[in-house]
Amino acid sequence: MDVKRTGSFIAEMRKGKNMTQAELAAKLQVTDKAVSRWERGVGYPDITLLEPLAGQLGVTVLDILRGEKTFPDKMTGEETEQTVAETVRLAAVQRRQAVRRVILLAIVMLIGDAMLIWGILWWTSQQSALKIIAGADGPSAVFVAWRVEPMLPVAVSAAGAVLILASLLIYRWRK
Repeated sequence: MDVKRTGSFIAEMRKGKNMTQAELAAKLQVTDKAVSRWERGVGYPDITLLEPLAGQLGVTVLDILRGEKTFPDKMTGEETEQTVAETVRLAAVQRRQAVRRVILLAIVMLIGDAMLIWGILWWTSQQSALKIIAGADGPSAVFVAWRVEPMLPVAVSAAGAVLILASLLIYRWRK
């Protein structure tokens, strides 16, 4: 399987059906950017989209996988098996990439959660900066005060919130 060849084949078939990338994307319920990536040879369609894509383009799944119109009577069993084996390998690679992406986003989100919570707790603990540590009566009372720097806990909380939002947006964009 050649990603460039498959991409140009998808583009050729789409144009033959007088469809724009946006129209094909709407029918497959993907973004037009995804269709553009396929056609430029940057990546393959997801394995779950091969059958609907073939249906929309009026070709077979095997045609898409090979990047050319195939004639079943001229194909050998070995060629068909080889194409199917390559498809299964590609599906496994896509599945591993998806799992890695989800794990990475989950880790980033957990770090963001920890930063947000830690910053809030730190900031609230500094709100009681004046403490009485000995003698509660008049002049014998000893007060201890430390400098309250709200910017650092606020910055940590803000960075955590940014990490959370970024991971949510990336997750939604990649779907």
